[in-house]
Amino acid sequence: MYLSVTLDRTSNAVNLNRLYSYRQHVVKLQGKLQTRNSLLRKLTNSTWGADPTTVRTTALALCYSTAEYVCRVWGRSAHAKKVDIALNESCRCITGCIQSTNIDSLYILAGIAPSAIRRTVASRRERSRQIEDPRRPLYGHCPARQRLQSRKIFMNSVLPLIESLEVTRLEPTTT
Repeated sequence: MYLSVTLDRTSNAVNLNRLYSYRQHVVKLQGKLQTRNSLLRKLTNSTWGADPTTVRTTALALCYSTAEYVCRVWGRSAHAKKVDIALNESCRCITGCIQSTNIDSLYILAGIAPSAIRRTVASRRERSRQIEDPRRPLYGHCPARQRLQSRKIFMNSVLPLIESLEVTRLEPTTT
């Protein structure tokens, strides 16, 4: 574990070129989000009710902040979609929609960008920070040429952030 991120090596990794799947980290994160979603459900199901704006702010503070912590590291993992299930439940608590509601409509009603887009924007923002800030370790670094197709070098696989965060969340470009 490093900075609360559980690093688990894949079984097919060889020697020093080990791959990380982040499966254990995502499973632990999914459990945390389920606990926080139950708190949201209690807030919305109480007899006195809660204002939708309050529920949205609470969901962003409790669930989304937890889900997006270090998502620049594990966000491109094959297991990242497991977190989306818990975040979809958070959006259902915000909007009051039922299970059969279309996911795209759910996020529009909640006024929140979908989690895959938020992870992509966070990665693009981190790449821009690494390139522009001289205090960062990758400042002035020329990335190596990609030799193995299975390896995804961060600086090569993530596009730079050109527009503001808000505009990029509205019209994302795939990485």
